Amino acid sequence: MFLATTALDQYWKKDQKILFLGEWCIAHNIDNEKLDYEVLPSLWRDFKTIPEKAYYIYDIFEKLIPVVTGYMNSVNNVNFPEKYWKFLVGPWLLSFVGILYDRYSILKAAVEYTNSIQTIISDNGYVPTTYAEVYNLINGDDYNFIIFSDIIKQLDLPLEIDTASHNIKLDNEEKAKTGFNLKGIASRIKRNCYTALHDLFSSNDYLQIISTELSFRETVKLLKILNHKKKLTPLIRQNAGNNSTKTAYSDKSRRKSLDAISNPDDFIKLISVMVPMHMPKEYIECYTSNREIANRMSMESPNVQIVMLRCPVEINTGIRFYVAEKIHEGAKLISFQHGGGYGTKDYISHEELEIDLCDKYLSWGWKSENKNAKDFFMTKTNWVNRCKYNSNGDVLLVGGSCRRYFYNLLEGQVPAYNKIQINYNKRLIRGIDRNLYSTLLYRFQWKFFSYNEIDEVLNDFPDLRISTRENEGHFYRLFYDSRLVIATTNYTAFLQSFFVNKPTLLLWDPEYFTIRDSAKEYYDLLHDAGILYYSPELCAKKVNEIHQNPMEWWMTAEVQAAKNEYCEHFCRITDNMEGELAEVINEMRERKTERKLNV
Repeated sequence: MFLATTALDQYWKKDQKILFLGEWCIAHNIDNEKLDYEVLPSLWRDFKTIPEKAYYIYDIFEKLIPVVTGYMNSVNNVNFPEKYWKFLVGPWLLSFVGILYDRYSILKAAVEYTNSIQTIISDNGYVPTTYAEVYNLINGDDYNFIIFSDIIKQLDLPLEIDTASHNIKLDNEEKAKTGFNLKGIASRIKRNCYTALHDLFSSNDYLQIISTELSFRETVKLLKILNHKKKLTPLIRQNAGNNSTKTAYSDKSRRKSLDAISNPDDFIKLISVMVPMHMPKEYIECYTSNREIANRMSMESPNVQIVMLRCPVEINTGIRFYVAEKIHEGAKLISFQHGGGYGTKDYISHEELEIDLCDKYLSWGWKSENKNAKDFFMTKTNWVNRCKYNSNGDVLLVGGSCRRYFYNLLEGQVPAYNKIQINYNKRLIRGIDRNLYSTLLYRFQWKFFSYNEIDEVLNDFPDLRISTRENEGHFYRLFYDSRLVIATTNYTAFLQSFFVNKPTLLLWDPEYFTIRDSAKEYYDLLHDAGILYYSPELCAKKVNEIHQNPMEWWMTAEVQAAKNEYCEHFCRITDNMEGELAEVINEMRERKTERKLNV
């Protein structure tokens, strides 16, 4: 039997029976009918085991931090504490440990499934340039083929191995934006004028706003309350970083195995080799130059005591290096929840890491036992506007993030849930009255996740209206033009809908979207009020019942009470965002001053 680890069919032996490692191998509908093949079941198909797997991944990550700290200090000839390295490389490391666990486990399952297996691997390696590049590459076949190949090289598996040369195809050309953007120019003039006037009467320069998802109006009010100079809170450019990262060569002499971790099993031994082998070049070969850039930027704002960042696991090179430097200099970090699902999942994930990286982490309302976290308000408000409700608008069906390859347990669903969710949505569409069909608009996520769910849906509903993120990056126009939103994941979309009090229905499989004990009662309220459904047929029945006037149903006492109670714990709303945030900042500043006086 031949083991295929990839959808790249030049690395298959089609004259043999093929064991595909996963659905990703056949996701592009290659002419599989002519092949004799089986597909290995997904590692994540038993959803009940996800909490156990998640804990195992996170436990290994925590054990790696002191080891990686020593390694990074050694290869870069510096001496920084764990806190510095955990912020700088921790987000990549946690995701990569999860990626390795997924690929390693499925390979082990394959060799246990059958004997006498042949396979083809790449004799070429690849070192990603940046954390941001990993985010893109992990969705495609090239880099995953190399990861599988590198794992096979390191493990003593009973495989008959052939090798082939395989190089990753990269598109490094940046397409220049053209065109005359009058609205953008007017916005910049407005902000520059505001800065000049505001700074004449402002004396403070202790806060640096790197990025937020607050509206410009809220940011302006915040700075006024703090009597703070705006010009000393610059937005770090998204391309701020080291351009030589793309051309830097991988230095194998600096990429030796990690020091031993106590009680290593085969997977831990694999990690000790694979982490240095695949760590992005921005952290090793280009570390010194990236840090020099961060230091030059830091010297421009020497009085900064508090840094505010949209998301503590930001992937941008310049931002990560700059904030790591500021934290090391003694600045405190305020950061925010940046999406849905937080405070509700019943397994450990990036939520714990995000809180740990901050001095103050502001949730959208849920409570945490971690002292670094504060139950705050929904801060992703830069999209909110005062549009009138469109009673004749679309019925907006919001799909999920269907990835072919497992990435992590934070962003979107595991690939094993893709078909379940798509089938749920198909059953929903079939149950909607035909006279409503023309009002239905299916919003898909990124095509570069590569799962091909658009074709799966359109094969059954060829005349269905659709929207993709490639065609329209944000769904806010669609959102405001809709009369009813149907969200099919426990993530951000329905929280935004609740935030502006838009008629909303929820539909998902409770076997996958399991809820932690502290949050269950609030989801039960949504279910009892007829907002949350676990049956596509019952959800479709509700759409048919309320479609003529969804707002009338939405504003009933029971529905509003359930929605409001849920919002109070997971997307709290305030009319005084800038005042609430100023209070947090002032409290942090006072504590910092007290500590100095007590030293």
